[in-house]
Amino acid sequence: MHKPKSWSNLLLKTLMSFIGITILSIGTTFLRGGNVGLDPFTAVNTGVSDKLGIG
Repeated sequence: MHKPKSWSNLLLKTLMSFIGITILSIGTTFLRGGNVGLDPFTAVNTGVSDKLGIG
C-alpha cells in the first residue's frame, strides 16, 4: 500500500534541493574565479599551458 505524500515532506525535499544547488553554485563560482576549469580535461589543459607558456 502506498502512503499518501504530505505537503510538508514535499516542501522539505524542495528546500533541501535548493540548498544543495546553492552550495554547488557557490563552489563553482569559487573555481571559476581561480581560473581553473570545472572539468578535469579543462584543468589539465590549463595546467599544461601554464607550464609550457602557451596561451
